[in-house]
Amino acid sequence: MIKILGRLEGGRRTRRTLTTDNASKIFILKPIPHGKSDRKHSSFSSSIPFLAISFIDVTLLTKDQKRVNRPKVMSKLRAPKPAKLVIGCFTREKDVFEDVARELSGAFGPPDVISPWLAFDQTGYYEPEMGNTLFRRLMAFGKLIEQETLADIKLFTNELEDGFSREGKRLVNIDPGYLLAERFVLATGKNFTHRIYLRAGIYADLTLIYQKGRYRALDWTYPDYAGEPISSFLKTVRDRFMYQVREWGE
Repeated sequence: MIKILGRLEGGRRTRRTLTTDNASKIFILKPIPHGKSDRKHSSFSSSIPFLAISFIDVTLLTKDQKRVNRPKVMSKLRAPKPAKLVIGCFTREKDVFEDVARELSGAFGPPDVISPWLAFDQTGYYEPEMGNTLFRRLMAFGKLIEQETLADIKLFTNELEDGFSREGKRLVNIDPGYLLAERFVLATGKNFTHRIYLRAGIYADLTLIYQKGRYRALDWTYPDYAGEPISSFLKTVRDRFMYQVREWGE
């Protein structure tokens, strides 16, 4: 018994996978002139629905034959592209941001794009530690980074947070990540289904993907990163990044 999984489209040559009682084979369906069918074709008519057998010629290829005919193309390993470092900070005390920005600039060079102050009001998770009425600001840095350094950067910003603490509570939360043409990734110390482990307790969080001219949120994207203010800022950063790659060859 043969079960077809598709239809022949017009008169074009097409390829469909069908299932037989004993093996899975590839059927190549090729139109033949009308009226040239014979009994060997009509014998299949009851087991191949939706197709006029008088219009097709059927050739069977086994999986082994298909494998032999397929060209062998191996992927070549390449170094990953450099990325644009983006660091977000949120705090209750805006004055702290200037000191944090100075420390970050000393470590990673001066920023070339800085967001305005944005309300951080999508969650109350940090209120017991940092209080309410929090504000966020993001910075993108001019010097591009290697993607594999994200864990080291997160470890550095964790130490920086500890330095800006009062009575065991952080005054600022620092979230480093990197931007590429096709995605935006954040570093985190929390494991979750979609996060990929890097090293030293640090995971990579695929936060946004770039499609059809804008960054698009995923099911797990933080609400503030899914919103228009940060998405618009990252689009500006991406434009800057694409200019760097194109003009400076970075």
